[in-house]
Amino acid sequence: MIVNASNSKIKYSNLPNLSNPIKKWFQNISFIYISKTIIDFEVIETETLKNFVGVVQNLDSKQLQVKPESQRSWSWKMIHCLPDLVLDVDDIIVYENDRYRVMNIRDFKEYGYLEYHIVKDFIDGNN
Repeated sequence: MIVNASNSKIKYSNLPNLSNPIKKWFQNISFIYISKTIIDFEVIETETLKNFVGVVQNLDSKQLQVKPESQRSWSWKMIHCLPDLVLDVDDIIVYENDRYRVMNIRDFKEYGYLEYHIVKDFIDGNN
């Protein structure tokens, strides 16, 4: 019997899980996660220390070229980590005494890791 391929689901069982080999590059990293809640019409920021294993590095020139031209001079960093670190776009973290905002999440959970793009956050018009 001939089976129509459109009726078959694609299985990604051959995708390599990189979570084990990538751990050799990972190091222990800590940052402060800033959560915001509104109480009585006032924004209250709460700081929580987060520890995880991963790699933080600057975006390379090819990745910066994809960003809008007005944002290319900003201080961009990339975080590679295991999927147990959960951040959302627009979350704020403090890493090495600098405040960063999560701008992009690249989900590679099928491969065993996540990639976050963060940018140094503006505070009172200063970077």
